[in-house]
Amino acid sequence: MAKKPATRKRTASKTAKTSRRSSTKNSSTEKKTAAKPADDPKQIALAKARREAYEAAVRLYERGLESLQHRKFDKATTSFQKLIDDYPEERELHERSRLYLQVCARESQPAPKPQTVEELVYAATLALNSGSLVEALEHLEAAAKQDPASDHVQYMLALARADNGDSEAAATHLLRSIELNPDNRFLARQETSFESLRHNEVIQEALRTRPAGSPPQGAGG
Repeated sequence: MAKKPATRKRTASKTAKTSRRSSTKNSSTEKKTAAKPADDPKQIALAKARREAYEAAVRLYERGLESLQHRKFDKATTSFQKLIDDYPEERELHERSRLYLQVCARESQPAPKPQTVEELVYAATLALNSGSLVEALEHLEAAAKQDPASDHVQYMLALARADNGDSEAAATHLLRSIELNPDNRFLARQETSFESLRHNEVIQEALRTRPAGSPPQGAGG
């Protein structure tokens, strides 16, 4: 009976030693594992380069969008195309850039030259609204050659001439437009561009409302 406790002691001691060896082994394994993370300088450099490339691609994309918004289609095209050529990995940005390149190509095409009276008047209206008086007059004069009896063309010519400071020519076209269509006098009364014509007695008379069928003042015997 005296030998049994000694056996348990040896067993317990052996177990303790085994446990210490196992603990030491596990600790060594953990140290090896802890020393293995992605601290590789090459990997860090690659990740940095990738991040910088993405940021550069985004800057190009944003520059292209800004140019597109300002209708600078040549600059926008350059930015989007450079993004596609220089940053092949940014596939998502490529898809958007190609769509915007199509927009640039479409918008860069010269607008067809207006031909009909309606097209010429429309083009003149756009030009007037943007302050391009010379362009507006060119379109309206071309329209007047096609249809000199158009009261609308004559009225628009009066507006363009008045805005251009040519009061005499403006009065001539305005009187002609009212002669062709008396309803134009009502429009002319509200038109601020004709302020410079208000002192003209002939224009004042033309803008007055007269009973239907009555001749202008001074007409007749």
